Amino acid sequence: MMPTFYLGIDVAKAKLDCALRLPNGKFRTKVIANSQDGFATLVTWLTGPEARNVHVCMEATGVYWEDVAQCLATQGFTVSVINPAQIKAYAASRLTRTKTDAVDARLIAEFCAERHPPPWQARSEAEIALRALVLRLDALQALRTQESNRLEVARDAVRTNIQEHLNWLDQQIKSLIKTINEH
Repeated sequence: MMPTFYLGIDVAKAKLDCALRLPNGKFRTKVIANSQDGFATLVTWLTGPEARNVHVCMEATGVYWEDVAQCLATQGFTVSVINPAQIKAYAASRLTRTKTDAVDARLIAEFCAERHPPPWQARSEAEIALRALVLRLDALQALRTQESNRLEVARDAVRTNIQEHLNWLDQQIKSLIKTINEH
């Protein structure tokens, strides 16, 4: 059975603007925290007597969407994660110029109702851990490059400190690579 409720979520670091499109085309809205407590509130809201079949849709915005998508998918909701360029093009096709979080959430819900994007697959705990390790490795490698560049032009007063930091970064990078390979 196709879902009759469509939830658009505009994701930000601290909050989630939610717009639930009802079968009659009207909307219910809610703003919740982008946190585990907020997700629990959202799940309770979505499992009320009205909203049984919900297709949730959100943009892939940085890493801020990952936890809510994972939570909702593991709770049994159909979750679609879409490229923000798709929503931008959809907004342009509808001549929507207003750009607020609430409007974006409604637009995402309308997109979901009209286009029925494919479901996103929740990641396993092993995949989540591996992604976190790889992202941390990337961050440390970028930091190492920055410090290495600083060392090339550093004054004698800070050269030793930068070299010590590079040595520490090398140890951390080596350790992370070993952890990733073992994972």
